[in-house]
Amino acid sequence: MAREGWVPQKLLKIVEDIDARGNVNLTKLTALKKWFEHPGQLPAFAVWIARRAVARKGKASGAAAEFFRKARTLLAGLVKFILK
Repeated sequence: MAREGWVPQKLLKIVEDIDARGNVNLTKLTALKKWFEHPGQLPAFAVWIARRAVARKGKASGAAAEFFRKARTLLAGLVKFILK
């Protein structure tokens, strides 16, 4: 993603840990609490996570693949709106 630099490194590490192991130590999540206290951070982070999820092409088929294609299209427009 072109704008990955806007996500603090701690959050990237938490996301990578969840992606790799399916969970993360709860104490690491305190970083999220502080970061999300700022207005606008939660929606931006949610869109970033959603874009990462739908970026995995080739892992879904049938109805799931169609859902991901539609989600990619919706998120593309939403990201432009949120990042303005």
